[in-house]
Amino acid sequence: MKQIRTTLFALTAAFLLLNACKPTDMEVSTTVEVPVGVIEASTSSIEEFVSTTGSVYPSKEVSLISEISGQYQLQINPATGKRYALGDQVKAGAILIKLEDEEYVNDLRTKSKEVDMEISKLEYEKQLALYEKGGVTLRDLKNAEITKINTEYDM
Repeated sequence: MKQIRTTLFALTAAFLLLNACKPTDMEVSTTVEVPVGVIEASTSSIEEFVSTTGSVYPSKEVSLISEISGQYQLQINPATGKRYALGDQVKAGAILIKLEDEEYVNDLRTKSKEVDMEISKLEYEKQLALYEKGGVTLRDLKNAEITKINTEYDM
């Protein structure tokens, strides 16, 4: 009986050992669920607004200095065919504004006439000196004199 008991014990131990080393068929399956919304793709404006406080720093700084005063006229944007407006893209060297200052224009005209008068006076004096030496005709001298008188009159 002792031998049967030992054999039975050995068989039970072997059976337990074989079952203990056997891989389990237990599979654990986990799924992660994420809530998803589906919409049809289309173009539309963004309608989200964010209200916050903070500091804004410019990417580039330009100082504009006016050398003359006057009334300005916005020029036509060649890309749109309309006058330039806030937010328009411009090319380097494009004329955006045309200043009109009557006082400045009149001052330039006066200076131009003064220079013309000085030139005609010098031309007359040169023609007179050449006439006295016989270098030009009386007609050339008179033409220079007429030009001098006309420029003085135009002043």
